[in-house]
Amino acid sequence: MLIKKAPDIRSSEITPKSVYLRRREFIQASAAALVAAGFSSVANPAQAQGGGLAKLPNVQKSPLSTNEPPSLY
Repeated sequence: MLIKKAPDIRSSEITPKSVYLRRREFIQASAAALVAAGFSSVANPAQAQGGGLAKLPNVQKSPLSTNEPPSLY
């Protein structure tokens, strides 16, 4: 007697061909968005380090703080 095995993947779980063929467009758009977000933070180093923010009231200096200027890194 021959017993037929059920397939491991159902046809409803397979990605449609139109979506499969557009996967590279999705990856390129995602990469472009990440690069744009990275350039916006590098464009103004003072803002990236929080230099453009207003000072907070009632903030005291730590006894462990130094007088050295912050580095660009």
